[in-house]
This record gives sequence, structure tokens and C-alpha cells, in this order.
Amino acid sequence: MSGKWQLKDHEAERQLFLRRLTIAAAIVMLLFAALIAKLVNLQIYQYEYFSARSDGNRLHSQYAPPARGLIFDSEGALLADNQPIFNLTVIREQVQDMDATLEFL
Repeated sequence: MSGKWQLKDHEAERQLFLRRLTIAAAIVMLLFAALIAKLVNLQIYQYEYFSARSDGNRLHSQYAPPARGLIFDSEGALLADNQPIFNLTVIREQVQDMDATLEFL
């Protein structure tokens, strides 16, 4: 009959809950500390490396290959000519003096 009418030990359950809550809070704080440490590492200690990589992604020079030659028919008439075409993109926010830049180009 004692198994049928067991009373809960609220104090023991409270202690168990507080222990679990403390462990969970400690884990969350450790994860946040690891995240902050990673952010500090990236933003402060590896700034130069990632800044250089960013500039490398943003600035891109491509050299045009030399002309391949003219194509003539059997009578010497020009069929195909080489005319290089270039595209240039200017981002307004990254140019300090747009008029001077356009004059330079």
C-alpha cells in the first residue's frame, strides 16, 4: 500500500531542477563565450588577412589576349576583323570624385 500513495519530494525535485538549470546556463554561457572569442579573433586578429582577401575579391584585373589575326577569303577580301571590346564598372559609393575619375578614363 505504501507504493500506491507515495508523496512527491518537492525539495528534491527543486534541487534537481536547479542543478539542471545551472548546468544548462553554464553550457549556454560557454557557447556564447566561444562565439565572442571567435568574433574577436576574426575582427581583430585576422582583420588584415580578410581585408586583403576582400580587396582581392572586389578588385579584378583581366588582361585581353592578343588579336588572333584577320581572316581573308580566297580573293583577299577581309571577312573577319578583330575589334576588342572592354567593359568597365564604376561603383559610385567607392569613387571620391566622379568627375575626375570620368575625365581620367
